[in-house]
Amino acid sequence: MHTIAGTGGVDYLLYRKVDAINWNNTFLPSPAMVVTVGYGFNRFPNNSLDSSAGFDQTTLGFPSSYVNQLQKKSFPS
Repeated sequence: MHTIAGTGGVDYLLYRKVDAINWNNTFLPSPAMVVTVGYGFNRFPNNSLDSSAGFDQTTLGFPSSYVNQLQKKSFPS
């Protein structure tokens, strides 16, 4: 996997999947009455990926004693 450092302030990649459903129906129970029933549902589950995940900060000159204590291995911001 390639790491991307310094991507113009954006430090993650966003993968968006859209789940959507829509149902509409119109009934005419009599010549003077119209009934419309509808249902809709949308959701946007997002999965974001840190674009610099796994970046080795020792390549920037940080000491390994510091880098080993980091919880998140990524490009420093």
